[in-house]
Amino acid sequence: MTHHRQVIRAAVAAALAAGATAAGTRVYQHPWDPRVTLPALVVEDDGEQQQSAAIYSGTRRPIERVLLLTVSAELKQSDDYAQARDELVADVERILATAALPGVKSVVPAGYEPEISGSGDKPIVVGRQRFQITYFTSQDDPSVAL
Repeated sequence: MTHHRQVIRAAVAAALAAGATAAGTRVYQHPWDPRVTLPALVVEDDGEQQQSAAIYSGTRRPIERVLLLTVSAELKQSDDYAQARDELVADVERILATAALPGVKSVVPAGYEPEISGSGDKPIVVGRQRFQITYFTSQDDPSVAL
């Protein structure tokens, strides 16, 4: 059985790849996927909050789920790196604000964290934008959004 959060992750990655960002189609769902060319985007699952959305019991009980996703914008450059990083992250926010994600009730930005590494010929900068993605499933079938 495929959990609906996998469907959401794949839809987020597809929307970003089609979204005409500086990363182009370089959108990955796993942080260990090799990235030779930057900029790139990485979509990562950071967990999920869950709670019953009804007072009745039983396996058909609706479960409200808040999926925590982080989209990391990765760039390798020394000139105006902060501006380029912030522009790429802004594109990510714009795309996810309007994306038609299957079964998703809302997508809300939930925090941002920058990082820089100076260990190569040019700095590698990363902007991690977090999102809270709300959706519902029944308790007995988390593969289908309600």
